[in-house]
Amino acid sequence: MDDNEAISRINGVLRGPVTEVLQDLVPELRMTTRRDAYERIMNNPPLAAQCFHQFRTKPDRFRFLLTAEDSVPVESDEQVLSCGRTLAQVIALVVRAVAKRHFRHRLGFIPKTAAKPKKLGLFQVVFGGFNPPPPPPKRKEYSRADALYQAMRAFLLFEWQVGLIPHYVHLPIALVRDLGPRLLEFRDADAIKTLVRSGQVPPAPAVAPAPASVRSEAGRLPFVAPKLKIDALWTFSLRYGLPAAFGSDDRAMRRLVGVVQDAGGPILTALAQAGLHPPEAAVTAICVVHRLGGERFERLMHSDRSVLFLREFARGAKERDIRSMGNGEDIRKTVNVILSETMPHIGRT
Repeated sequence: MDDNEAISRINGVLRGPVTEVLQDLVPELRMTTRRDAYERIMNNPPLAAQCFHQFRTKPDRFRFLLTAEDSVPVESDEQVLSCGRTLAQVIALVVRAVAKRHFRHRLGFIPKTAAKPKKLGLFQVVFGGFNPPPPPPKRKEYSRADALYQAMRAFLLFEWQVGLIPHYVHLPIALVRDLGPRLLEFRDADAIKTLVRSGQVPPAPAVAPAPASVRSEAGRLPFVAPKLKIDALWTFSLRYGLPAAFGSDDRAMRRLVGVVQDAGGPILTALAQAGLHPPEAAVTAICVVHRLGGERFERLMHSDRSVLFLREFARGAKERDIRSMGNGEDIRKTVNVILSETMPHIGRT
């Protein structure tokens, strides 16, 4: 199923049976038409948050909608629905739609309009000016609402963010870009208000350096271990399709992500130094854990061979340009090749 067909099916279900159930559950929606109820939800973040609460607290009312292609009930957010998308992806779709509408309502939006052709004068027509000049280049309309949305879009993923959308609107666009996935660290209104007041990215949470390194010609090479929040790691794994690439269920994927969140700081640092952005670095680290196994990976990070491994692996990741890969399966295959070349030089761990 292509993207357009999937989105069309999702919108049909949201506008139809989902809204009908919510009209029965949310008093504010009962005396409206289905169409008006849907528009109210999408235009009102607090109301959308209330609807998400009903969805989570009364799952039986929505059970008939949450089925896979073979009509088997879907039990987790990461299972694929009959529309071809996971429930997590559908939730992200709704969160983004609510945010985009709210940003445009609060910050204003000027739709693009086609420039009217310039009329020729009589002199131009008579003396050969009947060929109109080339049209001027299209002027790109600036919309702060859409600029803020685009800066934040990749990190509008979870239903708990709907209640924060009215506060997100006050964030400077440059600050949102600097925050990147760290936006997901700020989970309440007071935290967002503090960000707005400061206008600066706060220091990352303090974490201990990696416990081991090896001596080289330059002496010991310390690796500071920054941590990505579990939500960000999980999101990146879904975006890059790692569950399908690994053939892993929800529980197995969460174990892999947990290992990276707990012990993956050194490899994330090494990959960042090699030029990988956080999404690619996180997905690469998860692929390493999947290939080596959680226990072996943790032993390696605590061994006296860790820095040698990290240096060699990061060099391989840079040479093969993992940074340019947008597909989890491609990253998985590349990681396996790099490990097959690197591990024989590392020794047993």
